[in-house]
Amino acid sequence: MVSLSNHEAGATVSNRWIFPRDPAKLALVSEDGRIQKREIERFERILGLFGSEHAGERAAAALAANAFIVKHQLSWRDVIEGKALGPKAAAAARRREVGIDYLEAAESRERQLKAHNAALEKQIGQLKEKLEAARTKTAV
Repeated sequence: MVSLSNHEAGATVSNRWIFPRDPAKLALVSEDGRIQKREIERFERILGLFGSEHAGERAAAALAANAFIVKHQLSWRDVIEGKALGPKAAAAARRREVGIDYLEAAESRERQLKAHNAALEKQIGQLKEKLEAARTKTAV
């Protein structure tokens, strides 16, 4: 069990989970919500202990990793997908996924935007005609 003494005062402990009362007080997080590099390096060291030949070290590493996840309000999926590193790193992780054809997706989106643009241009033309008709009606 992770003790409260390792965490900020003002945190609530429920079984093995630690919840800060003020999320703004989460340390080592940049203004845009990304976890700072030194925290990532610390997490990497924690994960490295999962391969220890000592069961106690592995268990302590699991607890520390869980505390990291809770502290930064993440899920394991967020960590695996790279969301903990910010939007750019998450996008890079998604690009590495197998089976996604980004060129086809981009071309499809381009076709959608062109069709939408054409519909808007048509609507603008119709509105201009109505405006001109209203102007000529008031001029007479």
